[in-house]
Amino acid sequence: MRRNNERLHQEHIEETLNEYEADLKAADVIFLHAPGINKQFFIGHEKLLRDLRYKVRSLRFNLKKANFSELEKAMKEIVELKIEFA
Repeated sequence: MRRNNERLHQEHIEETLNEYEADLKAADVIFLHAPGINKQFFIGHEKLLRDLRYKVRSLRFNLKKANFSELEKAMKEIVELKIEFA
């Protein structure tokens, strides 16, 4: 059952990436948070983002769950400008 769910999850990822293929190719930067082996679902062998991996930037912060409030936190981290004076 777990393997079937993993396969369905991977198929869903591939469908979503194919749906947004034109937008991903037109993007200057692609932000991706997929820790560990999960990154292979996106940039693994024969995956859409493999050819675009020079655009992929990893997000290095912890997200607790995949929900809207955590998405808001991630968006804030991406768009927030931080200026530090030495």
